[in-house]
Amino acid sequence: MQVEEEHIENSLINLNVKKEIVIEHREDFDAIYLYPYYLAEQTIAEKLIGLRDADNIKEMKKFGQELKKLEQNSSIELSEKQKEALEMVNKENVCVITGGPGTGKTTVIKSMIDIYEEKDKKVVLCAPTGRAAKRMKEATGKEAKTLHRLLEIGKIEEESMKNSLKAEITPIDADVIIVDEVSMVDVFLMNYLVKAIYKGTKLIMVGDADQLPSVGPGTILKDIIDSGAIATIHLDTIFRQAAKSKIIVNAHRVNEGQAFLTKEEANEMDSKEDFFYIRPNTRGRNGISSGILKQ
Repeated sequence: MQVEEEHIENSLINLNVKKEIVIEHREDFDAIYLYPYYLAEQTIAEKLIGLRDADNIKEMKKFGQELKKLEQNSSIELSEKQKEALEMVNKENVCVITGGPGTGKTTVIKSMIDIYEEKDKKVVLCAPTGRAAKRMKEATGKEAKTLHRLLEIGKIEEESMKNSLKAEITPIDADVIIVDEVSMVDVFLMNYLVKAIYKGTKLIMVGDADQLPSVGPGTILKDIIDSGAIATIHLDTIFRQAAKSKIIVNAHRVNEGQAFLTKEEANEMDSKEDFFYIRPNTRGRNGISSGILKQ
């Protein structure tokens, strides 16, 4: 851009003095943040660690018996990985349950609700968007709210959020908070959420880190998993009913570095017709054919 290095350094120093940016010295480089983003990330990290390290007052001592009772009463046969996920929820104040489509995340959520409500604990369900909250309600049969509605912050534009990061948030009245589709939560919304949770409340974050990140800044779910600071379990078994969806099968194949099912392989499957191949019929600028994979 033909800007002299000295001019850039002086500008960064001035911005740092005005607290418009934060310069954090790393081992091999300096990281430069816009101040609101740095403050939001710092708050999220501090609050999550504080919640993680608080006394686990909701832990059940004979949790194995609760799992057996759940399976008997609901006629659900949980996989070993799903049982591990539920045991992790019992042992930890904060945890992440992740996995691709069709790996049983919703079944784990429903099981958590049954276990804690049977003990008269208040479980709050929420998601970042109205569509995700509606889907969560349909899957569990329980009320689910958007994070904005739960936190009573309404629809706030990003600029407003940046200017009100230190604002007080109404605490959430809950014993257990389950947040679905966390991959779609940005740093500003997550900042508000963690500030609203009492120590001793369980926070369970559910989502697929391989989905597209949030529209707003940050890759919250991926960063929390990569940090290794929060207990995480990855569900990786595609259940039989989900395996009938070509969309789900192809999503997992892509994650594993494999190509889509060929048309011949797809035709051999006893599966739903939810993934279609359309023959390319147009040519691009360089004479390259283009087509559409339709879901």
